[in-house]
Amino acid sequence: MFHCAAMEQKTQSFLRTVTPGGLGVLILLTLISPTKSLDQHLKVVSFEKVLTVWIILVLVLGVTYKTFIRPVIMSKCWADVNRNIEEKLLAMASMKFDPHSLPKNNRLLHYFYRILDKDPSLQIKRNLVYENGYYLTTCADIAFFGAVGTVLHGGFYIVTGNYDYLWPLLAWLVGGLFGLIMMKPYKRRHISLGSEQLEYMSEHYKDELREGIEKYLRQLP
Repeated sequence: MFHCAAMEQKTQSFLRTVTPGGLGVLILLTLISPTKSLDQHLKVVSFEKVLTVWIILVLVLGVTYKTFIRPVIMSKCWADVNRNIEEKLLAMASMKFDPHSLPKNNRLLHYFYRILDKDPSLQIKRNLVYENGYYLTTCADIAFFGAVGTVLHGGFYIVTGNYDYLWPLLAWLVGGLFGLIMMKPYKRRHISLGSEQLEYMSEHYKDELREGIEKYLRQLP
C-alpha cells in the first residue's frame, strides 16, 4: 500500500466501489483463461466492443459487495474503533459507566463527530482517518477476494485437473494473506488517529464534551 496526499471523499467513495469490482472481474478472467498474463487480460477487457460490459460488471460487483458484504466483513473492525472512542469519551465524564452497557446505536459518538465537524484544526486528522480507512477496507477487500479466488481456482482445478489453475490459485492465496496481514497495522493506525483526535478535544472541548456525555448518560434507562 502506497501513501499519497489525503484523497477527497468522493474519490475514496468511488475507489471503494471499483476496487472490489475490479478484483471480482479479475477472478472471472483468471477462471476463464488461467494461462493469460495480467497484461493480456487487460487487453481483452479494454477491447472496445466489450469495454462497456466490463465497466458495468465492475460497478455491479462493486456496489453489491460494498452494500452487502463489506459491512459484514468490517463490522468487528469498526466496532473496535468505535469502542475505543466511546471508552475515552466516557473517561471524560465524572459519572462512572460501563462501556459494554451502552446501547448499540452509537449515539454517544455523535458528540465526538459534532466537535470534529466544527473545528478546522481537526480537519487534517479527519482526512488522514478517511485515507487510512480506505487502505484498511482495501486490505479487507483483497483478503476477501483472495480467499474467494483461492477457493474457486482450487475447485476448478479439482474438477478439471488443469494444472494451469494452480498459478492463479497461488497468486490469490498470497494476495489474500497479504491483505489479511496488512489489515492489522492499518486498524491499529485507525484507532491511534481516533485517540489523537480525542486528545485534542480533551484539551480544548473537555467541558462541552463532559456536559453532553453526562446528559446523554442520564437519559439512558
